[in-house]
Amino acid sequence: MSRSSSSLIQVFCKAPEPGKVKTRMQPQLTPEQSAQLHMKLAIHTLQKVSGVAGFSVELWCSPDCKHPFFQQMSSRFGVKLCAQSDGVLGKRMLDAMRQGLQRHQQVLLIGCDIPSFVERDFQAASAQLKQDATVVIAPTEDGGYGLIGATHAIPELFEDITWGSACVMQQTRRKINQAGIKHVELAEQWDVDEYSDYQRLVNMNAGFKLT
Repeated sequence: MSRSSSSLIQVFCKAPEPGKVKTRMQPQLTPEQSAQLHMKLAIHTLQKVSGVAGFSVELWCSPDCKHPFFQQMSSRFGVKLCAQSDGVLGKRMLDAMRQGLQRHQQVLLIGCDIPSFVERDFQAASAQLKQDATVVIAPTEDGGYGLIGATHAIPELFEDITWGSACVMQQTRRKINQAGIKHVELAEQWDVDEYSDYQRLVNMNAGFKLT
């Protein structure tokens, strides 16, 4: 299958069901407030990426694409909805990236809760992949990463990783180095997982304050 010349951003997002998203915000936030925050972050992310020139955008939904919120996002931002596969996070990420790279020369996969991203981060990632990098990655302050981009799907980068831990970036770096993959690390970002992150977010942008 021939691939288009365009780049693709894949946004991974869970259905905003109370008690299933942003659970580390509790008990300071209620399950309903946590779900509301999750939606605000997803909307903020889609607003940001939908305005990046030269990129197609897909919203990769879990557990499927049926939730009304996903349908609203598709209508509002014109993004294609795709269902995440089954299995652990690494497998779902790899499956999505493989599908994207069948149709695009490069894929950037991001989470929906990284408010620090700006347009130049995506443009910088794309520029590095258009040069000689096979992989680009944006570390986060908590030891994970918020973006991984590639021109080829590389399974070992998604296998045997302790997802959700402070070791994710360290383990991924080790795998990159062991495989001798040409990669570039982008500017460090921060994500919203803990209540202290929510407080930081509100100080940065009062529009995220929950009622």
